[in-house]
Amino acid sequence: MEVLARFHKSRSAQRVGLHINVYEAAPSICSFEVAGDVDADTRDVFDNALGSMIDEGWTRIILDATKLSFMNSDGIGAVIAHLKQVRERGGDIKFLNLHGKGATVVEVLGLKKFLQLYASMDKAISAFEKPVPEELYKEVQWLFFASNRGKFYHTEWCARGKRIKYRNRIRFASKEDARKSGKKPCPKCGRGGR
Repeated sequence: MEVLARFHKSRSAQRVGLHINVYEAAPSICSFEVAGDVDADTRDVFDNALGSMIDEGWTRIILDATKLSFMNSDGIGAVIAHLKQVRERGGDIKFLNLHGKGATVVEVLGLKKFLQLYASMDKAISAFEKPVPEELYKEVQWLFFASNRGKFYHTEWCARGKRIKYRNRIRFASKEDARKSGKKPCPKCGRGGR
């Protein structure tokens, strides 16, 4: 397979970096082979890699986590931030072989209800033949976050919210949870208040 793009962030000898190779897994489907750690340090590289490929027109994406050593909520958050965008264009982001902390984060946060997880590349590829179920599309719209110091909560795709550094974000499963914590809806994205 020919590599379409490479992204990486190196770290010290004691810490694992992040390496992403992007391949065409099938016609109009790209596979992100993710190796290393996706955390607060490497999230920007991971986020930019997804954004770059989406900007190039790739909206059917498989995140191959086979060689992933660690992924926390920062990495899952990056995926979710792009998920609505690709689904609006008729695509999707599917996980292949998500394991370890990444799988635990998805389970604990209840994200399995709108993420699609697969154990084989063939199954992930064939899943693109069917449209994304409507209930999966709706669920992604109700993820919220706020700055640990701010007074507003935002949706994952809010332009104002995207300026908040990931390490300073507090995540909420619902707008009710955000309001209970004392946060108000963002006047920019507006969806938080509806």
